[in-house]
Amino acid sequence: FGLGVDALNPVAIERVFQAKGRMTGNPLPLLIDSIDQIERLITEIPDGAAELAEQFWPGQLTLVLPASDAIPTSVTAGSGTVGLRVPDHPIPRSLARMLDGPITGTSANRSGESPSADPHEVAANLGRELNMVINGQCGGHAAPSTVVDCTVVPFRILREGAVTLDALRRCAPDISSR
Repeated sequence: FGLGVDALNPVAIERVFQAKGRMTGNPLPLLIDSIDQIERLITEIPDGAAELAEQFWPGQLTLVLPASDAIPTSVTAGSGTVGLRVPDHPIPRSLARMLDGPITGTSANRSGESPSADPHEVAANLGRELNMVINGQCGGHAAPSTVVDCTVVPFRILREGAVTLDALRRCAPDISSR
């Protein structure tokens, strides 16, 4: 389960940090409906990043890109970058499409605790902080998304996950793993 709010609304973002007990210096990843939503969220798409998006979106790849002024500083933790992903699950994509913008893509659990795959557990742990729990079929991904920093040359894997280094190197041969 993910904790999703309008990622361009600073008040909603603050509620995410409060609900999770998350330190504000920790950036939030964002989910979008398609690559079409990316233009107003970033200042540029570095050479090679579009190819990664085309190959692995929707899916388990988060791209760290230079954030536009549309992204609240609380989302970027002052880094000037934003992690974006087009998930392969229809619910977050539908929410981003209806909102015509990004939603937060952080797990629905308190910081430091294990993510939950049970809606009753989510409600029990975060219930007072939530407006609703949408119970949809989970995609069943055991591994988290792979996070790639596309603001450096060569691109660098920040977190290994579902998309392997070998798969990434088919699109970005020079990518480094830390």
